[in-house]
Amino acid sequence: MNQLSYISAAHSVLCTNQLDQVERIIHAGLKTYGPNAGAYAVLSEAYFRVGRYDEAIALQLKALKLRPQDAAQHALLGAKLQSIGQEEAAQMCYAQSYALDQSRSNTIMWLLRLNRWTLNWESEAQEAELIEQLASRGGVVEPLIAMTLCDDPNLQQAMSQKFACSLPNIIPQTDLLPRPADRRKIRIGYVSSDFTCHATLHLFNGVLESHDHDLFEIFLYDLKAYEPSPQRQRAINAADAYIDLTGLTGAETVDRIRADALDIVVDLKGYTKYAKPEIFAARVGQVQVSYLGFPGTLAMETMDYILADPVILPPEAEVNYSEKILRMPQCYQPNDNKRAMPKLCETRKEYGLPQEAVVFASFNHQHKVSPVEFECWMTILRRVPGSVLWFYCGKGDLSPRLAKLAEAHGVSADRIIQFKQVPQEQHLARMKLADVCLDCFAYNAHTTASDAVWAGVPMVTLEGKQFAARAAASILTAAGVAELVTKTREAYCDLAVDLGVSPQTRHMIRKHLEANRLTTALFNTEQYTRDFEALLSKAHARQVEGKKPKNLSIDDV
Repeated sequence: MNQLSYISAAHSVLCTNQLDQVERIIHAGLKTYGPNAGAYAVLSEAYFRVGRYDEAIALQLKALKLRPQDAAQHALLGAKLQSIGQEEAAQMCYAQSYALDQSRSNTIMWLLRLNRWTLNWESEAQEAELIEQLASRGGVVEPLIAMTLCDDPNLQQAMSQKFACSLPNIIPQTDLLPRPADRRKIRIGYVSSDFTCHATLHLFNGVLESHDHDLFEIFLYDLKAYEPSPQRQRAINAADAYIDLTGLTGAETVDRIRADALDIVVDLKGYTKYAKPEIFAARVGQVQVSYLGFPGTLAMETMDYILADPVILPPEAEVNYSEKILRMPQCYQPNDNKRAMPKLCETRKEYGLPQEAVVFASFNHQHKVSPVEFECWMTILRRVPGSVLWFYCGKGDLSPRLAKLAEAHGVSADRIIQFKQVPQEQHLARMKLADVCLDCFAYNAHTTASDAVWAGVPMVTLEGKQFAARAAASILTAAGVAELVTKTREAYCDLAVDLGVSPQTRHMIRKHLEANRLTTALFNTEQYTRDFEALLSKAHARQVEGKKPKNLSIDDV
């Protein structure tokens, strides 16, 4: 075995997760052939997979020392630092990797992502140039990241198509079982890794509990079981069966789900963290539906339908979807009307907010914030004297960067006040302290938008082109406040300013939201569930009749 072949052999073993064998091969090779960057990188990955993070990073640094001009080694170090929460250090690694080699799609993708996460973008033009390079490189890019970067349905569809083509090819050991002739109920399986205290269940638990068990059997397939929580237990209690698939391979997952002969399988994950889209490429149910977790097309031939509504996916936008459309009459997004009522039990002083100031708030994750939104928000602050921006910063401290950006826009640094993540009930109570929520553009608020409505806080949004850029417009329309939806950046800024200088208007909208909280279409969980079930039933009926999927609405016969 020569120097290259032992590294190749170790890498092959790494793919099977036989980490002890990887360590043995690499140490033997290093002893025979001496230091080698490739060997250190493979062993680093092996250690990282078992949580030996410090050793893994030390090995990656040794590899980098041997090959300081290798863009791949900088990117590998960046990926590891990013995974352990060192975003700023990771961003610098990706920047160095990009400086050495501008052809790597993954490097550009993560550089853009971490520029957002750390607010280290320079300008709209600089970000646009990187996005253009990303689109033109031809590599596989994570579709979820692509849609946060720009509002382009054509690009989103293209990225999803490339990603779908890159999925592992699973050959099932069992055939897709036909529907038993004596089965009376429609059997639905929901597949997710978010059956926990997660936005998915904050939204969807009410639907699970409202399902008509005289007509449907509900199965939950958990790709990654978490520790018990009240939200998780509610979901399990609402289902007829709960199946833990944690640790199964893709092929094992396909065979296990196929064993239940499901009529409809609903993918609640799409191309998001801990998803297994390859199981849907192999087909695990007679009808497959993409829903809620991923706001866009999966561009996968075997995904039959996507759930949408007239606002979030108008007819002229259908060309960018490989799925047929199950179109809800109101909002596509489910909501749980049993969630806790938001109570104003906290004070502005607790969060460092001026008592008399107009508080504009961004509750979106910072990776959704581009130079465009930030410039709009600074314009709004300049036009509303004494106002402040309350900015969500995740788990880190972005105050130095926020101060620099604010001052570059002619706004005093003390007018931006950051805040961190808190549990859901505290989040809703805290949200009430804001006067106006400001939405992001390419990737709107989704759960956050319905949180704002539930808390009775006006949210200003800009209706875009792609699914992710129209979510808040759909939510606000279903909540009866479509007047908060704008069509241009200028209109967005003007509306936010109007709300900022008019306490009477803000008060009127708050009272409207609070008074109609349980009567609007957005929070009518029971009616939503009946409509949802009706669409699933129509899709099922077509499959039983041997008909191909087609666009369906409630009124179709």
